[in-house]
Amino acid sequence: MPALVVFQRRWRIGSDDLVIPGIIEVLLRAGWLGLTLTLMVHHESDTSKCMSGSHLLRVYLIGSLVILWVTLLITLVLVYFSSRGTIMNTAPRKHVSSLIVIRVMVGIPEVAWNIMGSVWVLTGQVHCKPDTALPLLMQALVIYTWVAIGLIIIGILLLFDPMKRPSRQGLVESGSLG
Repeated sequence: MPALVVFQRRWRIGSDDLVIPGIIEVLLRAGWLGLTLTLMVHHESDTSKCMSGSHLLRVYLIGSLVILWVTLLITLVLVYFSSRGTIMNTAPRKHVSSLIVIRVMVGIPEVAWNIMGSVWVLTGQVHCKPDTALPLLMQALVIYTWVAIGLIIIGILLLFDPMKRPSRQGLVESGSLG
């Protein structure tokens, strides 16, 4: 099984090794999406109890929902393509590298959005009445997002090959092996 090559780097996994992690991410993001949607629907009335920052909460929730939907769809497509083919027939998985690049590109706005949400929610720009659970729920959402981003970064660091060794296919094609 050839190693996955993304960003001109060889990784310690193959293109078929993303099925189980992808399914786990889909399940976690689907739950996360459900919780965010529930938070937005059930606590929309709580935003009127905020003296300042109610519009920031709405904007953050809507942006989070959009990013979660896009990420969930990309991950579903990635799982689908990663599950195709066989060990020796990697042609059906040829789009996996491109999907990973797209997923990383969506991850950049996700990090930026969470930085913005962190600033809004954790620095006190949102002031609500004490009987409102919305600021606490928003803090939990921001923290959960940071934990998820941290786990993704740890996974990338574990699987990334920093030596930039060429793929085995490149060596075979150039006649360097065997």
